[in-house]
Amino acid sequence: MELSDAKRMKEADREAIEGRGIPSLLLMERASALVGRAAALLAGVPAEALEEEPACPPDEASEPEPESAPEAAEEPAPEPPCQPKKRSLWQQLFCPPEPPAPKAAETIREPEPAQPEEPAEEPAPDDSDKPAPSEEMSVEAKRAVVFSGPGNNGGDGIGAAVYLRRRGFSVRAFLVGERGKMTPDSLAMEQRLTEAGGALEPFVPGDADIEAAAKGADVLIDTLFGVGLSRPVAGEAQEEVRLINSSG
Repeated sequence: MELSDAKRMKEADREAIEGRGIPSLLLMERASALVGRAAALLAGVPAEALEEEPACPPDEASEPEPESAPEAAEEPAPEPPCQPKKRSLWQQLFCPPEPPAPKAAETIREPEPAQPEEPAEEPAPDDSDKPAPSEEMSVEAKRAVVFSGPGNNGGDGIGAAVYLRRRGFSVRAFLVGERGKMTPDSLAMEQRLTEAGGALEPFVPGDADIEAAAKGADVLIDTLFGVGLSRPVAGEAQEEVRLINSSG
């Protein structure tokens, strides 16, 4: 693996955006999805629960769809994850997989017909031992806290918060820095966090509620600074670092 310094990382971003025409927001979406997935794995979520479903046809593929229309009409019934025929790249990256829910429902309903023949007490212990429901409950019970700066690196963290929320995590995201310095892409990510039912809260050093949330989280995400940091950490940022270090 080759490691890059700050200069080479900035050149890579510039080449991707200006040279190859990749939108900066798309780069942030991809990065935040990877950060969110890594955080979920660190929190103990099984990798199988994070597998992405096959991507639905993108918006640009609306013309060739008529040829495969008869096949697509049959697929939605057995495969509910791809509900709409057209999904944006954001939906492909951040829509949580849904197969575990129907599978769990089926396994719970199968033993019910056998209840008349045997005592009704037998399905009760089976429900507690089944792996599928327990895994779902563990994901829903996971807690994550995200600390984001106002720059694009902080936008990655906000996007990661969206990723985790859509997969059942209880997430709190805090902005460490001035809201007026947020980049357009970071603001776009905040809007998506709001649409997902979350909020970007201001970070208040020494706040008891924030410290309790950090110390009680299953995983902490720090996206305060990126490759451009060239000064000593001070002020609110230093307090955020202290809080994270004391929460382990």
